[in-house]
Amino acid sequence: MTVAIGAQSAIPIVAVLVAGGLYWAGWRRRVRPTSGRDLRSRRLRAAAFVTALTVTLVALVGLDSPADHGFWPHMVQHVLLITVVAPLLVLAEPWSMMWRPLPLAGRRAVAGWVARDRRAAGLRALGRLLGRPGPALGVSIATLWLWHLPAAYDLALRNRAVHDLEHLTMLAGAVLLWEQVIDTAPLRPRLDAIERALYVSAATVSGWLLAALLAYWPTPLYAAYVASSHRPGSVSALADQQLAAGIMWGPGSLAYSVAVFWLIYVWLSDDRPRRRGLLVRSVSLREKGA
Repeated sequence: MTVAIGAQSAIPIVAVLVAGGLYWAGWRRRVRPTSGRDLRSRRLRAAAFVTALTVTLVALVGLDSPADHGFWPHMVQHVLLITVVAPLLVLAEPWSMMWRPLPLAGRRAVAGWVARDRRAAGLRALGRLLGRPGPALGVSIATLWLWHLPAAYDLALRNRAVHDLEHLTMLAGAVLLWEQVIDTAPLRPRLDAIERALYVSAATVSGWLLAALLAYWPTPLYAAYVASSHRPGSVSALADQQLAAGIMWGPGSLAYSVAVFWLIYVWLSDDRPRRRGLLVRSVSLREKGA
């Protein structure tokens, strides 16, 4: 069996503790007191961040052992990271709060290096690229598909460091995607509401295609799960794979569906673009008549 079976990594626990500690320190060192709407907004973002950290622990620690033995618990991990943790992190906007408690001299040095140093030119270019809707969507989709290739997936099950890298890159790709959907700092969406609805739909269809491939593939794709003798639910390796596909297809689409319907509602509720269009056409007609 694989060496990762039954092993629990301390990395997610340490990462959650460090992130939570930095956020709490940043909250305590906020620049000015807040009240009213600003305080309510800050508290809602803090609640989103705490929920994201809690779900991360559930996914990466609570489900760690079952995910080593069965594909469908592993798929639950991926669904939680991509469709729950990632959008909650984007909603929480924790980045500046976690940055604030670090030493001021260090923050200035890092910010100055990133903003002006020639050696950071590639990093700045990469940041601009990943801040655009197309590349962000492409990275998110590519990350999901590449990690589900049998060779990459089995390697992640054999090697704990690769396993942690798998989850980290999936989460990072999902954060990039949700940053283009949810209007929060630091990456403000460049698309309007209906364009964002289509954007989310593209990500949803990509997940459906992968789920369909897993569901209808005639044999089990992952050697580690074929060799497992303790699959959760005592199902066959093929049934395990089909259950995982169903989780990706159903629960894995829920957050995307909510986002699409909400964005369509926002688009329909905002008649300013249509009013501007009617005004432009009206002015054009008057000019032609004159």
